[in-house]
Amino acid sequence: MARRSGDPPAPAGPHRNRRPLPDHRPAAGRLADHRTAGFLLSRREDRPADGPRGRARARSRLPGGGGRDRSGSAGRQAARRRPGVARQRRDRWPSGAPDHDARRRQLRDLRRRARDLEAARAHRIRPPRPAGGGPAARVAAALADRRLAAVRSAPEPASVRALLTAARARLAATPFGAPPREATLLLSRILGWSEAQLLARDGEAVPEAAAERFQALLERRLTGEPVAYLLGEREFYGRPFRVDPRVLIPRPETEHLVEAALARALPRAPLLLDVGTGSGILAVTLALEIPGARVVATDLSFGALAVAADNARRLGAHLMPVRTDLAAGLDLSRFDLVVSNPPYIDPGEAPSLSPEVREFEPHLALFAPGRGDSVLERLFGLCTGLRSGVRLLVEIGHGQLDTARRHAEASDLLFDEAVPDYAGIPRVVILRRR
Repeated sequence: MARRSGDPPAPAGPHRNRRPLPDHRPAAGRLADHRTAGFLLSRREDRPADGPRGRARARSRLPGGGGRDRSGSAGRQAARRRPGVARQRRDRWPSGAPDHDARRRQLRDLRRRARDLEAARAHRIRPPRPAGGGPAARVAAALADRRLAAVRSAPEPASVRALLTAARARLAATPFGAPPREATLLLSRILGWSEAQLLARDGEAVPEAAAERFQALLERRLTGEPVAYLLGEREFYGRPFRVDPRVLIPRPETEHLVEAALARALPRAPLLLDVGTGSGILAVTLALEIPGARVVATDLSFGALAVAADNARRLGAHLMPVRTDLAAGLDLSRFDLVVSNPPYIDPGEAPSLSPEVREFEPHLALFAPGRGDSVLERLFGLCTGLRSGVRLLVEIGHGQLDTARRHAEASDLLFDEAVPDYAGIPRVVILRRR
């Protein structure tokens, strides 16, 4: 290793080959100690800068630096690197020296902020401690401690799996046999997820507000309120229809009536009539499935007509709602097809119905006044005003096929066929005007 002039002689003895320890102190005659360095570097222009010129300027301003001027030739000559002189790192300041490096200050601030965030995350909140020790400060500190204790003692949010497991058990114990899948439907609607997403993320925690809404809907469902009313909609023929207690809940059996209507031969841009439209599932579906179809929808309930009009507007169908009793006041000779799902349940059968049907769905749309076939008889009588060959498609109840045949013959209507439902029960009768 090359030695400089003025260095102490190498030690003799067995340690003469030992490599000397690096000396990070400033060169003699330039910085006496860190106190001198702090005094001399307290001004911005005296701070060390990167590069040879910066080091030369720093040496020229220190006592004994040997430089005439910052821009002088002596300063530039002193700034040149001399062979055998190790470069001193800028961040190797003596212990206790003032911190003049902006990057080091920034790093220190970031580390302190990270520690504060970790502490806040561990304790959830950091209670404010007001300055001073007066009564107001003690009261504020006590309130903060109380809030912190409440947060720490709050129960952890329930997971999707825990909520569904408890809800399914309660639904299965209901006297009306609510399907356990309804718990999934309710929770997925509240969270805005699909059923598949809900099952795939069953380990995630449910926010407290969402869990409270789910429990409120579950309590309503346990009293018998239909899940379609809780969700506010029910799918029919592949489309979501809004429903509420003003209308009947759509049943899948009614889709057989739509399929039978679509199978009929109709003129171009036909005029259709839906008697007792309710939520408008028949009128809206036929208007969307038959190109150019014009549909008139009648009902005795203002609320039902409002729901039907809303569904038509949302789904993009054009129909004309009319409030009337069945088809009273309409010129039936103008229509090319008539469909209807009228009330056909006998009021005497009400005790045998499920409580979710008997206590929540509108009786005007469920029960035929007097006896179960009274509305069928009146409707068939009105359809004598149809043109010859025009068909009437009507949904009937269990065991009413013979009654429907009898009323059709009395009204000069020909019986074409009966369409069974998924259980094999005759559900739709197709009649034709002679």
